[in-house]
Amino acid sequence: MPPCAPWPQFWKAIIPGCSPQLVREAGLYADRLSVNIELPTEDSLRLLAPDKRREDILGPMAEIRRLEDEREERGVRGHTASSGALLKAGQTTQLIVGATPERDLEILQMAERDAQAVRDRAAADAARMVSESEVMRQAREAAQALVANAESEATAIRNGANQYAFAVLHDLSEVVGQMSQTIENGKRKLAERTGAPVNEEP
Repeated sequence: MPPCAPWPQFWKAIIPGCSPQLVREAGLYADRLSVNIELPTEDSLRLLAPDKRREDILGPMAEIRRLEDEREERGVRGHTASSGALLKAGQTTQLIVGATPERDLEILQMAERDAQAVRDRAAADAARMVSESEVMRQAREAAQALVANAESEATAIRNGANQYAFAVLHDLSEVVGQMSQTIENGKRKLAERTGAPVNEEP
């Protein structure tokens, strides 16, 4: 039998300034993502591509790097959106060389700086997400504790109110009984003095 052909790789280009959510969604359906650096320096961008900013380029690149790290941590292999596989072929970039006066050494230094900036930003974003996740967990626990405490206090208040109402009704019943007895005694004494019959209440 002939050897199996390798799984075809799917490539998508990411527009500078793309949101992290869209980068992640693209990563679910592509093996490789690309964000073009375009030009070596910020000055060159302002000269030839004034509508693009370095920050808008490095941001999506950092998000892609974070997704790559996530894939490696999970140890996911294969390519399907349902499997959660992310970017098994990584990311690429490209830039125009020769259109601006930067020397080769400057371009290499820029590449190293940008690569480090992408790594640092990806690490910072990952740390921030972990921190936010921990804050959310603590907030949920605190909210659950508050709800449980409020329910406990409400139950205690209801029980106390029921006991108080029962005690009031009991005391009132005794008072009404005493008043009824007093009225009956008064009617009998009145009947004894006047000789009139006593009308008993049903």
